[in-house]
Amino acid sequence: MFRILIVDDNPGDALIIKTLIQASHRALQVLTCTDGCEALDFLNRRGHFAAEPAPSLILLDINMPGMSGLDVLVAIKADPAVASIPVAILSSSSASADVERAYRAHANCYLQKPTTLDDAERLVRAIEAFWMDVAVLPFSGGCNSEAKDRMVNGSAAGGLIETMRAARLRQLEADKRYRKAMEIAVDTDYSADGSAGLRTAAREYREALNRYYAAVRAWSEYLQGGGNELPDIKSGAREDGHASQ
Repeated sequence: MFRILIVDDNPGDALIIKTLIQASHRALQVLTCTDGCEALDFLNRRGHFAAEPAPSLILLDINMPGMSGLDVLVAIKADPAVASIPVAILSSSSASADVERAYRAHANCYLQKPTTLDDAERLVRAIEAFWMDVAVLPFSGGCNSEAKDRMVNGSAAGGLIETMRAARLRQLEADKRYRKAMEIAVDTDYSADGSAGLRTAAREYREALNRYYAAVRAWSEYLQGGGNELPDIKSGAREDGHASQ
């Protein structure tokens, strides 16, 4: 069965698209996630998503709080177990910079969110016509969990992917601490304690960001080398804690 995963923090937008898709009475299933972290849990079958097959197509909102659509897109395309699933960016933005960033992150297409119900219906019918009737997709019904385990855990790249994921999560947590420290520093008029906390949080954020960049570079080197040799992730950062350029 053709499965469409909608990732959108706006429940109204998601409901409109889901309702219009289901109104076609095609043999398909529509699923929704309300944020990027939930979407990655779904795709990696974590928690109550453990039994969920992979979707055939992902409709991904680009502007979401916390983990943005671009962050989710990068994570998907970095994971060989799900990278081949087509991702269509669905955004209210038509800014050329947003469009270019999405395609540079390997979005399969960029769609502007409709502003009227008629436009929404036309968009949904166009999505169905292309992705269901014309395109040949790798996941018509999704691969099972055993196949996914063989693709990731059975490959040399599995360790690199897990390292990259963990580094990204640490970077996001460090970003939250830095923002909180900034609020405290401003509220205390940059007192000695507030300024010290801000400096510590800034240093921790830079370190976490450098580790994430090093992991991404290691993954990129692995792909560029044809997947034949695992790079040393530690070599991506200098001894002074800053990532090499």
